[in-house]
Amino acid sequence: MGLDVHAARGGAALCSVPHPAALVAVPPAPLAAMTADPGPTIARAATALGVIASIGVGLYAGTLIVTVSLIVLVLGLASLHAARGAFRHGLDAHFERRRRSERRRTRERRLEDSGVARDALVELTVLGEEIERRDPELHARYEIEEMLDRHVELSLAHERCLRAMRMADRDQLARAKLEHLNRPGGSRRRADMFERRLRYWDQCKAQADRCDEELAVMADMIRLLAQKAICPGTLIEDDLVERRLAELDDEEVALHQLSMLDHG
Repeated sequence: MGLDVHAARGGAALCSVPHPAALVAVPPAPLAAMTADPGPTIARAATALGVIASIGVGLYAGTLIVTVSLIVLVLGLASLHAARGAFRHGLDAHFERRRRSERRRTRERRLEDSGVARDALVELTVLGEEIERRDPELHARYEIEEMLDRHVELSLAHERCLRAMRMADRDQLARAKLEHLNRPGGSRRRADMFERRLRYWDQCKAQADRCDEELAVMADMIRLLAQKAICPGTLIEDDLVERRLAELDDEEVALHQLSMLDHG
C-alpha cells in the first residue's frame, strides 16, 4: 500500500509538470506588427496620394477656370467698351446731323416767314456742305455755319430797311417840305417832321447799303473757301510721264543690246 501511495504521488507530480509547448515565449508587439500583412498600409498610402493628387488637380482646374474666366471677362469688357464707344460716336454723329438739318430748316423758315428769297442762302448752304465734305477742318476753322446764320440775319435786316424805305417816297417828302415852307402860314413843326422823315429815310438807305455790301462780301468769302476746299492742296507729280518715258527708252536700249549680242 505504501508503494501505491508513492506511485500515486509520483504520477501526480508527473502530471503537474508543464508541457514543453506552453514554455514558448509570446513575441513582442513590434515584431508582431512587422510580421503582420502590409496590404492595409499600402492601401492607406495610396489613398492619401490619391487625395493629394485630386486636390492638386482640383486646384489646377479651378485656377485654370478662373484665369480663363478673367480673360473672357476682360475681353468682354473691352469689346463692350469699344462697342459702346462706336455706338456713342454714331449716336453723336446722328444727333449732329439732325441738329444741323434743323438749323438749316430754321434759317430757311425765317426767310420764308419774312418773304425773303432763299436762292442765295440755298447756294451758300450747298457750298458750305461741299466745304465740310472736302475739308472739315477748314469748315470748322472759318465757322461756315455761323456765317450762314449771319447771312440770314443780314438778309432780314436788309429786307426791313427796304420795307421802311418803301413806306415813304423821298422825293415826295422833299417836295412836300418845300411846299409847306413856301406856303403862307405853314407851321415849323410840320416842316421839322418832314425833315425828320427824310433824315430817317437816308439812315435806312445807308443801313440797307451796308447790309447789302456785307452780304456780298460774305457770299464771296464762302465761295472762296469752297474753291480752296475743292482745289487739291498738293501738286500732282509733273515728272511722272518723263520718268516713264525714260524707263521705256532704257528698256528699248537694253533689248537692242541683247539683240546685237545674239546676232554677234
